[in-house]
Amino acid sequence: MPVPVPYANLTNPQTLNLYAMVADDPESFADLDGHFGSVYDNVRFFLCGNMIADPNCMDVNTKEKARREGDKAAQSAAQNKPKPHLSKRDKAYLDKYYKPMAAKAKEYGVNPALPLGLAGESGFASKGMYLWTGDAFGMTGGSTANPVRAKSPEDDVNKLFANFGEQMRGTGSDTMLFLHRLEQEDANGNQITANGMYNSVEIPPTTWIESAKSWIGQMQRDIPIYLSQP
Repeated sequence: MPVPVPYANLTNPQTLNLYAMVADDPESFADLDGHFGSVYDNVRFFLCGNMIADPNCMDVNTKEKARREGDKAAQSAAQNKPKPHLSKRDKAYLDKYYKPMAAKAKEYGVNPALPLGLAGESGFASKGMYLWTGDAFGMTGGSTANPVRAKSPEDDVNKLFANFGEQMRGTGSDTMLFLHRLEQEDANGNQITANGMYNSVEIPPTTWIESAKSWIGQMQRDIPIYLSQP
């Protein structure tokens, strides 16, 4: 015995067309279950097609139109969204230091954003004294009497890790652990020893810690933007 056309409504010849999607009217109708012509859809199509005001029919199609309009609005908003901004200063800094720092940081198990953030103390190597010494990481001890004359970005990075690499080792992306290690402090910020402190300048420790957190945060925002740009 022949199998009738699935979902066909013999009172509506349009439902016999297996190639007609939503009655050839996708602006007015929606195929919600992949089988336009199901029992519910046949009723809905018959009523709507005959201009009878059916609340269910109107509700379904209103929602579908709203969804389409929402998709278009979201797509338009995404296209018009301003691109993340990277300052010329920060780009110039990352152009010089990102690659050597990323390589060395991987060796020591630390997120490169953390040691890169230390250069905030030198204005990301934009201050005269640091440009003169070639040191972006504030290792002069706050004095021009003992400059770190780095020969290149690679040399600068290597000097940083030669002096403080073991303190940074294994800190990953934990900013506070990283800073406590550099300051020779325990997890509560209590001084363990003054020997080998990264920040030896006589300022309240919390002042430098808060500044360093801000510099590191800037690198954490900058680096993904930097890597996403051609």
